Amino acid sequence: MGKREDYPGLHGLGSLYVEPLWIFLKKDLKIHLLSELQGLRIGAGLPGSGTRKIVSQILVDNQLDRGQVTLVSLGEKKAFRPYMMDR
Repeated sequence: MGKREDYPGLHGLGSLYVEPLWIFLKKDLKIHLLSELQGLRIGAGLPGSGTRKIVSQILVDNQLDRGQVTLVSLGEKKAFRPYMMDR
């Protein structure tokens, strides 16, 4: 994410494919709006990753700032381990 003036040599930008964003919740959580994530810990990828950037922007777009949620740095293997063990 950036501003036009940050990339003076950029003439065009395109999307090659659509990548869905998956949100996994614990069974007992009843979340219907992203704003209801307030006060929760969110596994948001590793710092500097594309996942972290997208999650951060989505939180801002839903009026949630870093003080209202806790971003947890987990790679995908660590993030999915609890779900896989629950099978």
